[in-house]
Amino acid sequence: MLVVLFLCALPAAAQVAPWEDAMAAASAAWRAGRFADAERALLIAEREVTTVTPNEIRRAETLEMLARVYRAQSRGVDARRTAFESFRILHRLNHPRLVSVALLLADLMGDDALYEDARKLLTEVVQLLERALPSSRFELAGALERLARTYGVQGRNADAEPLLTRALALAEPKSPPLAGILESLAIIYRGQDREADAEALLRRALAAREADFGVDHPATVRSLTLLGGLALDRVQFGEAETLHRRALAIREKVYGPDHPEVAVSLSALGALERDRGHFAAAERLYRRALDIREQKLGPEHPEVASTMQSLSGLRLHQRQYLEAEALAQGALAIREKKLEPESDAVAAALNVLANAYLRQKRYAEAESLSARAVTIREKLGGADHRALAASLDTHAEILTGQGRYAEAEAYGKRALAIVERGRGPSHPRRAVMLTTLATNYRDWGRHAEAEALYERALDIRQRALGAEHPLVADTLEAQAVLLRKTGRESEAAAGEARVRAIRAALEGK
Repeated sequence: MLVVLFLCALPAAAQVAPWEDAMAAASAAWRAGRFADAERALLIAEREVTTVTPNEIRRAETLEMLARVYRAQSRGVDARRTAFESFRILHRLNHPRLVSVALLLADLMGDDALYEDARKLLTEVVQLLERALPSSRFELAGALERLARTYGVQGRNADAEPLLTRALALAEPKSPPLAGILESLAIIYRGQDREADAEALLRRALAAREADFGVDHPATVRSLTLLGGLALDRVQFGEAETLHRRALAIREKVYGPDHPEVAVSLSALGALERDRGHFAAAERLYRRALDIREQKLGPEHPEVASTMQSLSGLRLHQRQYLEAEALAQGALAIREKKLEPESDAVAAALNVLANAYLRQKRYAEAESLSARAVTIREKLGGADHRALAASLDTHAEILTGQGRYAEAEAYGKRALAIVERGRGPSHPRRAVMLTTLATNYRDWGRHAEAEALYERALDIRQRALGAEHPLVADTLEAQAVLLRKTGRESEAAAGEARVRAIRAALEGK
């Protein structure tokens, strides 16, 4: 095994018991999520091997663990300084533990959105570990998973998936990196609408982490959060809330109320409340997450952009188009500065900003952004990817607004086909595409086709979301325009009255 804990070659009586005691205490505190206790023990250990009985290798090991504790406490500057000092010592000594510290440094680069730097370092580590096979099997699996994450965060799943498949083969049936590999592979499967496969991997990962650390350890929260997201995809609101609130309780207990890890759960709960139609509750959660991320990560971090984008989409639902535009512009500016120009995150920000322009009837600006988003997503995910469907649908709406009905129909039908293949006939996402097509047909004068599609969209939304959901009101509102066009004034008035009642009942929720 390439990366090993250094065992001193001196006789047992000569070993430094105070250092060993302090490291054991730090390890126990770390596993229990007591990071302040771990830090205190590690500072004692470092003092022991720095001034009392100097030992550079033991100091490097202590500094590595201290850097991990600082990272868990969201103390990035301290973590980088400490990890680099450990790396410097081990590099000078050409010690095998250098690989472990290099992986930590790559993680810290990822935290700072330095994905290209992390990728270069991880590529070197992978090459080193490949030369040391088979003894480096598990370390190589972990390095491959980290390398895959640098691609996944950019939406480059075609590059990430083969790395994770290889990592999984190396890590099976049981090893330290296995759970992380299962989680990362599940993210890719979720994006491919392979929900059953994703859930199976996440259940395995959660069971492994609970067995190793306990049910309330922070090691479990990534699996819990991903399972919550999967439940939300399936419109299982109760299950999603249970999982996300469990993750939030763990994060707040371990990290405190103002840690970026807490913001992950707040954002997830914001998405849940948004999908439930509780827009005011969602806004409170998103704004709290944004405050935390701006304070702790800095105003130009990609996680700040992610929250700004979520909040922008919510403000579109709330018909606050100018604020939605400003938030989307901010998210796009951060992502274009920090990420690759053709990443999925950039495409997502383009799509939200295009929607903000669309709602203001600024069609030329919207079309330019939307076309760019479609192009990026076609390159990244092919012709049958769920993210592409969202961009195709937005583009169809923009073309409809310009009276380019035949072009809009083609884009709308492509989006609908992707969603039907991936999500099935009764998912609320299908209702989005049906409504877009219905509006196109309505404005095109194909009234009978429009009416049939509105009815299908309305039925899906009422069954999946409930009769009082704001998206039901949106469908009724669009349908009322059709009813007036066809001279059915009383039916239109009844639909509009129901729209007002739904929105009034949801005011403040």
